[in-house]
Amino acid sequence: MKSIRTLIGATALAVAIVGAMSVPAVAEVQENIQTFKNLDTGLCLDDTPEGGLRTFTCNNTVPQKFRVRSDGRIVELRSERTKLCVDDTREANIRHWTCNNTDAQRWSVTRYPDKSISFRNLDTGLCMDDTREAGLRHFVCNGTPAQRWV
Repeated sequence: MKSIRTLIGATALAVAIVGAMSVPAVAEVQENIQTFKNLDTGLCLDDTPEGGLRTFTCNNTVPQKFRVRSDGRIVELRSERTKLCVDDTREANIRHWTCNNTDAQRWSVTRYPDKSISFRNLDTGLCMDDTREAGLRHFVCNGTPAQRWV
């Protein structure tokens, strides 16, 4: 009799383990407020109703603070000033736009040993780039300081 109970208990345990393994884990979404300074230009990501999304002299004001929502792989950047999201499309380039949970507003993050990061847009496949000559734009990902933020 004991062996049947053991077998039933072991079977139930195996079913529970297999069932738990087949249920996809729900990623915990984390939020925090951050500023982003470009390694090449030394300017900060900045968003105002008047100026739009741009880079500007770092001044630690609300237009330079972004709410970062992350599931550990993908981030959304939402301006604390305008409440709009950093959006990237081939037609419009990088801009602020009403948050709409599309790939144009989702960014994968690459982390570098110097603690800098780069953002690659899921819709365009291009990286957020800032140069003195061209300003804030999307550009082919190349890992240069123009595409790295701290």
